[in-house]
Amino acid sequence: MNTQENERISTKLLDTLVIIEKLKLKRKKLLKEASVLGIIAIIIIGVGAYGSIAEWTAFPIFQGAIAAGGILLAIAFRPLQRCKKEIDIHEKKALELHELLKNNNLDYKADIRVSYDEKGEYVVKKSIKLFSI
Repeated sequence: MNTQENERISTKLLDTLVIIEKLKLKRKKLLKEASVLGIIAIIIIGVGAYGSIAEWTAFPIFQGAIAAGGILLAIAFRPLQRCKKEIDIHEKKALELHELLKNNNLDYKADIRVSYDEKGEYVVKKSIKLFSI
């Protein structure tokens, strides 16, 4: 392959690595939100269990609390599962691009920093360096 093709592959690889870092940052944010909902779900299940043991009413509180808590847990952790799948897809793509570079006796060193600014927008600092193996 020629230099132009290697540059195209390295650009695609760098963009893919930036997407992976953005998704990891998004996943951290989702994890915080999911943990809050998870704690609320566990509290609901606990209150339902206590209400069932204390026999507050003849209505099956425990079963309803388990159902409500389970639904809340599903709502909380579903976005995390989707984000993980997206990360896996992009990591596979990055691995394929890395293999293309290795076939040309090249390797890379990437420096990627992704963060949020005050407005909640992504701030990306990226660089990639190709070198021969």
